[in-house]
Amino acid sequence: MAATLLLAAAFALAGVDSSSAAYWHECGSQPNPGAGWYDVKAHGIRCGKARRVARLYTAEIFAGYQDPSPDGFACERNRVGSELARVACRRVEDGRVQKVRFTYGA
Repeated sequence: MAATLLLAAAFALAGVDSSSAAYWHECGSQPNPGAGWYDVKAHGIRCGKARRVARLYTAEIFAGYQDPSPDGFACERNRVGSELARVACRRVEDGRVQKVRFTYGA
């Protein structure tokens, strides 16, 4: 109880809504080691569909497409290393914002 109150106070001091802590769901990584997608996070979408977005995006990048948009998501890529990038994807479906974030590379 005391830890919860301390955490809420810390969020309040930092100007962060304490409800945002549960905003993103951790959805895991690809089942096989090696080049691919990792650390998928989802908001407003089930983890299975979020992993599908990561899988399709990565497959299209590895096939040579420059700006994949899997399942209607608009994605932005930010390179963080020579063989590593972070990706943020977003779409609106039925009036709800759906977001997927993941890392891909070798």
